[in-house]
Amino acid sequence: MSSPPVPRAPTGASPQGLRAPRARGILVLLAVVVVVGLASCGPGMPAGERRPNLLVVVLDGLRADHVSHLGYERPTTPVLDGLASEGFSFTQAFSSASQLIPAHVGLLTGCDPNVARRIMPGEFAAPTERRWAIPRRVPHLAVELLVAGYRTGAFVDHDSVSPVFGFHRGFEEFVDSSSEEGKRGTSAQKLTYRLNQWLRGLDRDEPWFAYLHLHMLERIWNRPDQKWEGYFQPDETKDEIPPVGSTDSTFFSIPRTRWRGGLRTVGQYEAIYDGHLRRLDGELDRLLGQLATDRRLDETTVVVVGSFGIQFGEAGRYLAGGGYSLAELHVPLVIRPARSLVRTLPQGGVRVDSLVSTIDLAPTLLELAGVEPPLGTHGISHAARIRGEDGVPPTGRYLFASCGLQEGRVVIGERMCLEVIQPEKVDSPLLERSWFGQPVGESTPPFARFYDRIEDPNPLLSKPAPPGTEALLSEYAVEGARWFKNIRQARRVLQSRLDRDLPEVQAMVSELQRLGFLGEEP
Repeated sequence: MSSPPVPRAPTGASPQGLRAPRARGILVLLAVVVVVGLASCGPGMPAGERRPNLLVVVLDGLRADHVSHLGYERPTTPVLDGLASEGFSFTQAFSSASQLIPAHVGLLTGCDPNVARRIMPGEFAAPTERRWAIPRRVPHLAVELLVAGYRTGAFVDHDSVSPVFGFHRGFEEFVDSSSEEGKRGTSAQKLTYRLNQWLRGLDRDEPWFAYLHLHMLERIWNRPDQKWEGYFQPDETKDEIPPVGSTDSTFFSIPRTRWRGGLRTVGQYEAIYDGHLRRLDGELDRLLGQLATDRRLDETTVVVVGSFGIQFGEAGRYLAGGGYSLAELHVPLVIRPARSLVRTLPQGGVRVDSLVSTIDLAPTLLELAGVEPPLGTHGISHAARIRGEDGVPPTGRYLFASCGLQEGRVVIGERMCLEVIQPEKVDSPLLERSWFGQPVGESTPPFARFYDRIEDPNPLLSKPAPPGTEALLSEYAVEGARWFKNIRQARRVLQSRLDRDLPEVQAMVSELQRLGFLGEEP
C-alpha cells in the first residue's frame, strides 16, 4: 500500500494561502467593500465566468447503507438518487466523527475535529457540549468564501451547532430552528422557508453559500408520525427485541428517551427510520423545486451529506450514534455540480469509489469556487475529479475518525479498518459499566479490533486480526499514531500559550506547518 497523502503543505504564495488568521476579521470587513465588484470571477476561475452558488445540505443520523442508490433494497431516497444521477456519488465517504458537534466541525473547517476540543484540566468535569470551541486560527469554509465575495448564510436545526462553539464565524446570516418556534410546519420546512427568504433578498449576480442543517432523523423517536412510519413493512427476519436502558447513557439497549413503549423488534424500528427518511427526501424535493422555480438551481452546486449515522444494534448501540462502527461513520455524499462547472456527465452520474472524508468537503468546495484552500486545512480537494481534470487524489490513503462516546480512534483504509478504544476514558460511568460490565481502572489496556470492513463491516466484539495481516495491522497502527500525534500537537499550538521563543516549540510548529497541520502563524 502506498503512503497516504499528508495534509496540504504550505507551498505556493496565493493571497488566500498567506492570509494571517489575526488579520482575517479586517479582511472580512474589507471584503464587503472591495470584492463586490469582483463577484463574477475569483482565483482559479476563468475571467468573466460567474462563480457557482454553493448549497450544502447536512443530514444528521443518515447512514449510507439506507440510501437507495447505494444499494439499499427499499426506495427510501428517490430524490437524492436523482440528484446523484446528475452528479457524483462518493460511495466510500466517511465522517470524521460520530457525534453532532465534532461532525459539523469537520464539515465546516476541513480539519480533524479534535482541533476544536478544548484543553481543560483533567479534574474539570464540564458538560460534553462545553468541551468544544473552534479556535479562530482554524480555517473556516464560510470565512474563506465571505472574504472571496460570497454571500453566506447558515440555517441550523440544533442548538449545538451554535455561535457559542464558533460555528457562526463567516456567516452573514445565521438562523437556528429555535427562532422559528411557534410557526407551523416541520423544522425542515421552517428553515427551508427562511433560506428561500434570504436568497430572494440577494442580487441575482451575487454568488452565495448556504449551509442547511437538518436534524429530523434524530428526532423521530419522540415525534411519531403514523403516515410515514407505516410507509414500509418491517423486515420480519430482524425479530430481535432490544432491551430498554434506564438512561440514555447506555450500550446494548435502547436509550430511554428513544424508546417508543411496548415491545418492538429491530425490524420495526428500522421501518420507522426508513419511513422518516422517505419523508425527509420529500423535503429535499421541495427545496430543489423552489430553487428551480427561482431559476437558481442550474448555477448552484448542491451537496447532500450525512454528518453521522446511527446503529440498529450492529456494534452495541441502538437508535443512536456515538460509536466507531461503520454504521455510524459511513455516510452518503452526493455533489451535483453547477452546470457551468461540468458540461457533460455520463448518463446516471458518476460513482466515485475511492476513500473520501467529510473533512475533504470544505477544500473541495473552495476550489470549485475558485478559492485556494487555506494552509492548515487537513482534508484534500476532489475538485479536479469533479471538473474532469488531472490531479485526482491517489488511492492508498487513510481516513481517520474519533471524538466518540468512548475515547479512541478509527483508521480506515481501502479494505481494512482498525478501531482502538481506551476503556478508562469513556464519556460516563454508566456507559462504562454497560460496555464492560463493571468499572474499569486506568491500568486497563486499550483494546483493538482489526477487520475486513467489506466482509465484516460491523463486528460487535473484540477479535484477533485476520491471519496474514500482521504487517498490515502494524502499518495502520503506525499511520493512526502519527496522525493523532500531529493533531494533538496542533491542538496545543492552536489553544495554548506556548513559549514561542523555546527552540523545541519553534521546531514543533515548523514541522506541523511543513506537514500541513498548521497554517501561517500570526
